[in-house]
Amino acid sequence: MRMHGTEFEKYLQRYLFPCLAIFGILGNALNLTVLLNRRMRSRANTFLATLAIADVIFLSLLLPNALANYPIFTFNYYFRWFYLHTKVHLLSFANWSSAVAIWCVIAVCADRLIGIRHPLYIRSHVAGYKIKLLIATIVLGPGIFTAYQHVAYKCLVRSYCNGSQLYSRCLPVNQP
Repeated sequence: MRMHGTEFEKYLQRYLFPCLAIFGILGNALNLTVLLNRRMRSRANTFLATLAIADVIFLSLLLPNALANYPIFTFNYYFRWFYLHTKVHLLSFANWSSAVAIWCVIAVCADRLIGIRHPLYIRSHVAGYKIKLLIATIVLGPGIFTAYQHVAYKCLVRSYCNGSQLYSRCLPVNQP
């Protein structure tokens, strides 16, 4: 009934990741309170706010993986049912949000590079629709490229012991 690979992985998932997730979500929430303030609006801050949102989504989507290592969730039939049926999709969405975060970092770096290379360039008069279009591209592009992960694995969930225990195994769909 265990939901982890090795004992080391179990301890990482039980103790280290929940601390990282709590601090990450709280830190990004604080960042969002500053970055979404009207007086702080800029192109780079828009990218940083998108990065903070992607990080919060990423950490939230990985929480069920960490919770699965606690006995109260490991032996709970309803949690196992939910987790085993949605595991592939949760990880796919986590990969998507991670890719969005990476592209946001690249966008911030590119924005800073433009500011350094062309210091007299007026950056404040960039049309708002261009920023929205770029953010939409940053969000939808990785979504399109990571969408295959939702169908790349088929997770077989079986019930044993008169329906009291659930087990699952995820197999690649291209495997016989």
